[in-house]
Amino acid sequence: MATLLLCVEANEGLGHVTVWQALVRAAAGQGAQVHVAVPSPGLAHLHLRGKGIKVWQAPRLPWPCTAGAWSTPAKNWPELLCKLGYAEQTHLSGACQAWRQVMEHVRPSMVLADYAPAALLAARSLGISAVEAGGGFCVPPLGPQLAYFPGAVRDPVAYHAADQRLCAAFSGVLHELGLEGGTDLMACLGSAQHRVVLSPPELDHYGYRADVKHLGFLAQPDLVQGMDIVEQRPAADAGAPAIIGYLKPTTPGLAQVLACLDSMPHASAIHVPGDCPEFKRTGSKLTVFRNPLEFEKMQAQASVLLSNGGLGGVGLALRFGLRPVLVPQHAEQVAMAHRLHGLQWGDVWLPGRQTRYSEPPAAIRDLPAKNVRVRQIQSAEDQLLKLLGMETHVRTA
Repeated sequence: MATLLLCVEANEGLGHVTVWQALVRAAAGQGAQVHVAVPSPGLAHLHLRGKGIKVWQAPRLPWPCTAGAWSTPAKNWPELLCKLGYAEQTHLSGACQAWRQVMEHVRPSMVLADYAPAALLAARSLGISAVEAGGGFCVPPLGPQLAYFPGAVRDPVAYHAADQRLCAAFSGVLHELGLEGGTDLMACLGSAQHRVVLSPPELDHYGYRADVKHLGFLAQPDLVQGMDIVEQRPAADAGAPAIIGYLKPTTPGLAQVLACLDSMPHASAIHVPGDCPEFKRTGSKLTVFRNPLEFEKMQAQASVLLSNGGLGGVGLALRFGLRPVLVPQHAEQVAMAHRLHGLQWGDVWLPGRQTRYSEPPAAIRDLPAKNVRVRQIQSAEDQLLKLLGMETHVRTA
């Protein structure tokens, strides 16, 4: 029996749980033993409970490790990892050893590493097959000349300095484990059997590239072209929310977003974990939930999905035909929002900022028809499970 271990290391919240939910359920349904190790196991358990999936606390580094680490944005992948603490060999070694203990206990036949460099090191040291997977942002190109973030000013000197700091730390940990280091970061990490991006190439942060396999939310682009698309209005239900979403409490302009939704004639249901900021209630159309929404039930009557712009929310919206409206926080979310808008696949909302996106997009007011795909296509879960040596019959809506 196959044993699958999903490792998520540097991301909290629901986004990276949502991305993998269908896959781990499908794997468990095929008889695999499935273990999920994430930074926020309580949230993961809420989504995966009762599915025969074991949830673990993921080892993590104590980031940020230096004062002022986030005073300037990272321009490339090595700089970001430095800010997350991966250049500190002591911390990296501790996380790697903790992952080794998890893997020795679970004994996986395959490791799925999502934004998890220390887990990749641990799998390599134990001779366990690994697949590096996630959004394009979390699976950087194999080559320093391509590893700058979209729109960032290239600084080869700073890049080299960050890369060498990381290389020293990663090589040091590999030497502790009796393995050879590498001359650059990707040489230290390049042990995965497959590198997979769970988005269409159009939404990859680095664009089209040959060093990954794009599985996508929708399927490969050639399968999407020419596919029959029909517009449908959601099933009529006066009490059902037309707008659903998940926004972090740190979302810029969150109070304005909620107040706007509350003033609309149609209902909205938004999940905001933790404490929600005060806002003046003017109507009775908005419900704010502290616990995750039952998306699979709510999406049938909804037209719009509101999110910060992570891969999980965007993928759910595109799969089920909802219009994604993004209220981004960080650089990669801003880049995702502008790519979606440029493709006319979604909208950007930047409340309270002096931009042309400061007002709510038309979708919030007008509730566009759902784009429902009527031809069954092979989902990303199907394709990835085949890479893992499993078969399934999961299909997207």
